[in-house]
Amino acid sequence: EQLNDIVISNSVQNQNGAYNIYRQYHFDYSTSPTQRLTLNNFYEKDNSANTIDQYQFSYNNVASLPVVYDGNFTDHWGYYNNKDLMGITLDNVFTYKQTDPTVVTEGLLTQITYPTGGYTQFNWEPHDCSQVVSPQRNSLNGGFPGYVGGSRIREIASYDQVGVLTSDKNYYYKRGYTAGTNPNSLTSSGILNGMPTYTVNITNRVNYAQNAKFTIQMASLNSLTTYSYNGVGSYIGYDEVAEVNADGSYTRNFFTSYGPDLTGLPHWDIAPTGYIGWKLGDDAYFPMSTLEEERGKPIGIYQYTKNDLPVQKTNYTY
Repeated sequence: EQLNDIVISNSVQNQNGAYNIYRQYHFDYSTSPTQRLTLNNFYEKDNSANTIDQYQFSYNNVASLPVVYDGNFTDHWGYYNNKDLMGITLDNVFTYKQTDPTVVTEGLLTQITYPTGGYTQFNWEPHDCSQVVSPQRNSLNGGFPGYVGGSRIREIASYDQVGVLTSDKNYYYKRGYTAGTNPNSLTSSGILNGMPTYTVNITNRVNYAQNAKFTIQMASLNSLTTYSYNGVGSYIGYDEVAEVNADGSYTRNFFTSYGPDLTGLPHWDIAPTGYIGWKLGDDAYFPMSTLEEERGKPIGIYQYTKNDLPVQKTNYTY
């Protein structure tokens, strides 16, 4: 279903038994049966259906996206990667489910044009990370081999009606940014919530009575850890993001994550004090007490001039 119109009217009927219309809003969508549904225009109209304001929306190569949503041609996290899984073996699943940075941003909003004629452009890039949460959920391992599914905002630039730049903000998902630093030389602040896993092998596990052993083997075309307790909350998070203005001034934004935050407080998931039949670190479905609600919160906002002089520092305590 799509929302086509919103009509605002008074609550009292007129002499003709109708309600007096105050304002109307109309949503204009793409109509092609071979393209995914997108909002192309948004109109504000008066009580006689005359257009007052119009907003236009543009997207990144949305026509290239497949119309069918069948789970194929998707990466580890379900985002489009243009790789066909038909006919591959389980040994190749991980490779074929890797994120393709050249297509993961397709279909995203790239421009909003306002009634004044000015416009805002949005540039996107794929997620990445430098660390992955361990299976034990109490430490961080090395980075993920490749990009991470989904996209993050890279730049937001606004222009007036004649195309003059009025505002430009770049976002760097890195640790330790300072004025003029090449962000490519810095370490990603991304932390992945767990390594995608397509096979589980439990060999010669001793039962609770200590009188027998059992073996379990499981394989899937969908990541087993994505749907386990390890998949609770966002699959990717950043503990530091720099927002850089056009004049070179910048803000470093800090967030709570798994490890210690600015206050030294960690936010690891907590294993139960006792368990039967499970093995911490080996079992993809090991039940944990998640601290997801503590992660992703702003913990510090540090503002600097283009010459790295501190302007203001704000810390948050929860």
